[in-house]
Amino acid sequence: METALALAPAPLAQLFNYFGAEYTLYFAFLRTYSMWLWAPAMCGLVLFVFQESEYAGGESVWAAFYCILLVLWASGFLQHWSGLGLGLRVRVRVRVRVRVRVRVRVRARLTLG
Repeated sequence: METALALAPAPLAQLFNYFGAEYTLYFAFLRTYSMWLWAPAMCGLVLFVFQESEYAGGESVWAAFYCILLVLWASGFLQHWSGLGLGLRVRVRVRVRVRVRVRVRVRARLTLG
């Protein structure tokens, strides 16, 4: 049975048995991300058509509003995926190790003269 967005539910058990846990999480993430992308894509399309018809390519306040909306969308998606991803990791028994090393070196020389 397909959903309204034409994305069938992912067969996680079959993916896990065939590919393993890491790929199962990857496919689950891609499916979730694809479903969540419909909202900003449709809003962007409406904004594009509105701007091209109303303002003939000029700047508008709606573009700034859309950017703020995208930031809120990204925050909501990350919150949703952190909960859903944690549940999936527990379900498929995956330990995720994340190592992030950030090294920033800034050299600046100021000469007045």
